[in-house]
Amino acid sequence: MATATLPSVSPMIAPTAVGYSTPASLPGAPVIADEDLPQKKEKKEKKSKKDKKAKDKKAKDKKAKDKKASNKKKATKKDTSAEKPKEPKPIRQAVGVIVIDPSTQKILMLESKKKQGTYVLPRDDCKSKPLEEHPEKAALRLLHEKAGVSATFLTARVGSYSESNKKGKVIAHHWMYEVHGPTLLQSWPGVNRQRVWVPYEEALKATEKKRMSHLALEKCSLAKTVVA
Repeated sequence: MATATLPSVSPMIAPTAVGYSTPASLPGAPVIADEDLPQKKEKKEKKSKKDKKAKDKKAKDKKAKDKKASNKKKATKKDTSAEKPKEPKPIRQAVGVIVIDPSTQKILMLESKKKQGTYVLPRDDCKSKPLEEHPEKAALRLLHEKAGVSATFLTARVGSYSESNKKGKVIAHHWMYEVHGPTLLQSWPGVNRQRVWVPYEEALKATEKKRMSHLALEKCSLAKTVVA
């Protein structure tokens, strides 16, 4: 009986399973496990902390620099203020007039603007603009504008008095004058204020709280007449 000879399998070709390929034939890069990956996250966190620390230091340095500049500015401003002393407030120059009717020996008083039912002597401040007003001119202007009295000259100067504050600093000068036998006007700028003639004693009483007016009344010509 004849026997068939089967062809031999070449040793150079290894058998492979259907549907599978050798590792060398797989497509793409090789797969690497997560634990084998480099720790980039930790490096990123360290860099972030380092950047934050540098940022905080920069902010702190800027704050210190700004504070130093502010203190320097304040010190400079203080030094400038010390070099240029504040200009003193000008001393007030005020005038007042005792208007006397020789025939009745009475004094002209005006109704107070601040307190109804009370009366005061004609008073005003000297004007400072455009030019400094002389006290005597201010007194004549005062008579016309506030008291409705026409006068071309003042009979006498009763006196000048200085006013000081609590610290003893002079804050005002008061110039007090006398006018006898005035001419009363029927129309004047301050016509809305009532005018009254009062005896000397009543004028003294009415000015008890008006120091400068009271001092002037005590020194006027009527005071000498009363004493005599």
